[in-house]
Amino acid sequence: MLSRWNFRFASLSCLCLAVMAGCGTGYQTVSLEGELRIDGKLVEVGGITFSPLDSEQGRGVYAPVVKGHYSAESIPVGNVRATFLALEGTGRQVTIMGKTSPESRIIVPPNYLTGIDLKIGPEDKLRDFDLTGP
Repeated sequence: MLSRWNFRFASLSCLCLAVMAGCGTGYQTVSLEGELRIDGKLVEVGGITFSPLDSEQGRGVYAPVVKGHYSAESIPVGNVRATFLALEGTGRQVTIMGKTSPESRIIVPPNYLTGIDLKIGPEDKLRDFDLTGP
């Protein structure tokens, strides 16, 4: 009886491992890094979201921007929309629900608020963005 249990457990374990190992993403991805600037100035705090334009390309990826630099893994190869978030402190403090924190504002130029479309290739590793606004 014990050997039957061990056999079943071992078989189930092998099946689970085979499924996990064999089920790849089904799409090619790359890792990207680079800088985010607005009008030539590094963005101190923000983020970039890379969203595939074709649902069969995979899922979107968010990369935080810290001191102008971002690093993202598993960005789908192909046509992708990059949307940007860039924040700048106003120098004022705000109190929300009893908690005081520094106030910030979004500084993404209006012409980039809906993002930009990119072609990500399998060889891409570095992509810098310098958003210029009116």
